[in-house]
Formats: sequence, structure tokens, C-alpha cells
Amino acid sequence: DGNSVEKAVIIVMGDIDGNGKITARDYSAVKRHCLKTMTLEGVYFEAACVSGGDKIKSSDYVRIKRVVLGTYQLS
Repeated sequence: DGNSVEKAVIIVMGDIDGNGKITARDYSAVKRHCLKTMTLEGVYFEAACVSGGDKIKSSDYVRIKRVVLGTYQLS
């Protein structure tokens, strides 16, 4: 009928909370996921997998931490 609406989700790697920038809040979420005190799922999980793959690894946590500290840039 021509009235259908399509929806797109844009994932910014490292931006777990979806606010458009990588902050300490994102770093904290990945840390909590790695410590198993929080579980990231869906688009939040995908945003946290900055090194690729299907699992959040300690290297993802370290990379996001370094971005927050200003010593690393995700490409």
C-alpha cells in the first residue's frame, strides 16, 4: 500500500549505551560484562565486540578503555 516504514539500526563500535560517543559509561558496561556482573545482548553486545567475532573479549575491554583514556582510536 506504499505506507510501509523501514527501520535501520546504526551501531557505533564501542558506543555501548548508544549516545553517539565512547565514554566511561561504555567502558564500565564492557568491564561489568567481562566480570559477569552484567550481560550485554543484541546491539549493545555487537557494539562491544570492537575486535570482531562473536564474543566480547578482554581485548575489547582494553581497546574501549584506551579510547576513553585518549590513547587509542577505533577505526
